[in-house]
Amino acid sequence: MFSKANKKAQVSMEYMIIIGFSLMVIIPIIILATNYSTDYSYKFKSYQAQKAADIFTKISDELFFEGYPSKRTIKIYIPDNIKDSYIINKTIVFELRQKNEIIKVYSTAEYANMSFENKITNSGYLTFELYHAINDTIVIKKK
Repeated sequence: MFSKANKKAQVSMEYMIIIGFSLMVIIPIIILATNYSTDYSYKFKSYQAQKAADIFTKISDELFFEGYPSKRTIKIYIPDNIKDSYIINKTIVFELRQKNEIIKVYSTAEYANMSFENKITNSGYLTFELYHAINDTIVIKKK
């Protein structure tokens, strides 16, 4: 009735259908997983930047009350997507690149006026020296 070639063709077609359905399920799962991991990565980096800003303001307030010539050296992680860093009044601001937009993360000190000796442009674990200057400003200096 059926020839050997006809049976092989049927088996091959069944395998192709199974592979096709498998790919239809697996590819959307991979795309979703990639999108979620990218979003999580951006959220985690903004959390790291927020934590760094909070540490800078907390230590600045402590140094403000300790008075001149107090200083402290810290090692802190700075994420790699920081575009800019600056201080306005008592607020330290990090601008982060996330997808196609810029996110601002900031922390405000209660008492201390702060200033950067040089802007934060590098990423990774960096060492900073914070010191109380003679003009009652807390200076953040990258070592």
